[in-house]
Amino acid sequence: MKTNILNNICYTQLVYKRINKKLGTNYCEKQIEKLLYDAIEQTDEEFFEKIGKNFYISNRENKIRITINSNTFRVITVDKIKIPRLDDMELSPIVKSLMGSAKVPKDFDFDYKKFKIKRLEEKYYNH
Repeated sequence: MKTNILNNICYTQLVYKRINKKLGTNYCEKQIEKLLYDAIEQTDEEFFEKIGKNFYISNRENKIRITINSNTFRVITVDKIKIPRLDDMELSPIVKSLMGSAKVPKDFDFDYKKFKIKRLEEKYYNH
């Protein structure tokens, strides 16, 4: 899926303006194309979703979600995404007990999909 998108991605004149407006930037066309190409390239395919006629690519590093038409590979829009912080989340009781009194920095970003409770359990139960 990723290779197909990278090989066929295209833009309209209107989308460049839309992207700059949504991201609060003033990038030229080439800068936008490079930003999106690099973001797609560095994003693991587990963060690619096809819903209806669109692909949604969530890139954590740039904090953006790219929407691309799955038939034409035309970029529809790019939205900023908020990455939740650990202290903003409701944690399950097991995670809370495993974390105990661990101090978590206020700016620590939590990634739902990458957080592995198994690793915490191994760390605390196998020692």
